[in-house]
Amino acid sequence: MKQVTLNSALSRELHWWHQLRKSNIVAFKGLVSEYSPLLFSFGTQYTTDTDLVKNCIQKLFLEVWDKRDDLTAPVGIKTWLFGSLRQRILHSPKIRQGVLESVANTAHFFIEFTLDTGLTQDKTTRGVADTLKHLIEQLPQCQQEVVYLKFFQELNSDQIAHVTSHSAQTVSDLLQTAIRQLKLQWKVVFSSQPTTPNIEKLLWNESFRKWVSKPSQESDAFWHCWRISNPERVADLKLARTVVSALQVRHRQMPEFEQQLLVTQTLAQINVPAQPAPSLLSFFRWQPVSWPSFPVLLASLSKRFRKNKTSLS
Repeated sequence: MKQVTLNSALSRELHWWHQLRKSNIVAFKGLVSEYSPLLFSFGTQYTTDTDLVKNCIQKLFLEVWDKRDDLTAPVGIKTWLFGSLRQRILHSPKIRQGVLESVANTAHFFIEFTLDTGLTQDKTTRGVADTLKHLIEQLPQCQQEVVYLKFFQELNSDQIAHVTSHSAQTVSDLLQTAIRQLKLQWKVVFSSQPTTPNIEKLLWNESFRKWVSKPSQESDAFWHCWRISNPERVADLKLARTVVSALQVRHRQMPEFEQQLLVTQTLAQINVPAQPAPSLLSFFRWQPVSWPSFPVLLASLSKRFRKNKTSLS
């Protein structure tokens, strides 16, 4: 059922995207309403200045409307919007001039995590999740950024390259370096314990993470077979699944009234093309009469003719 919902949402957004080229104001409003909260959460990974983020989102959508005739998003709508917003934020006058001390350089990126207390009541699980959180936060900012886009936004290397303006090879190198560092530090942290949690490979396995976040019949069947084939790893699988579910990025949420205000203000600033006035002939356009109703129409006209003839006599 989840997969159907996602596909339906994607189809709707693609429809809106294509309808923009026809100057469809309803489609434009739909995109602004749908993506503003997501873009706000993404933008605040780069700066704590929420007013700057909202201003960049509004300017981005105004640019989308102005350039709708040439609108293309070969990397996907979400990826295209992410990349455009990132550029706007990092090249805004405030940041370029160093007005915001926290974002004085274009490499700034930070991840804040939240732990689901309901899933981390067990001491071992909480300790493992805290360790993973700490290790990711210790990565260089450029590595944090690609890890976030890869494993928490589920973008592929080409999409990440588009968002970050890196080459695909650079993205691949950053990811490999980050994961290698995480696995190395993982072993160092747990070296003093009798048994090291053997879950680091599962934590960074795309198939595993997708199964945890968006299970399907196919993925359920695959990992069921994996459990049968690896009975000694069932405990590791359970621990890794809990950690991935419990450790989530803390995204800042835009209040609902601010979302509505952003949509309203954005729509108020666009220039909607004037629609051509209907011609006079369109008011008298002949509409065919269905054959079953034709005798009824003749009888009505005949009755009216006789009545008018009588009144004139």
